Amino acid sequence: RYAFAMNDEATGLNFRDLTLKEEVGEALAFHEDIDASQVEVDARAGVVTLSGTVDSEREKIEAAECAGDIDGVI
Repeated sequence: RYAFAMNDEATGLNFRDLTLKEEVGEALAFHEDIDASQVEVDARAGVVTLSGTVDSEREKIEAAECAGDIDGVI
């Protein structure tokens, strides 16, 4: 048997983290109560970090909850 990990050499992210980053970004982009145009998403070992700005504390909470709802996010 052979094992391998697909990594993005530029970022060091593995396939799972790249997928999480994409899924969280898409969920935020399509969430009707969040303007995520200024939000960056990072994922490392299943831990997702959101950074940037939103218009309110409520949007911040919604963004965190939205990210946490994605399967695989720790």
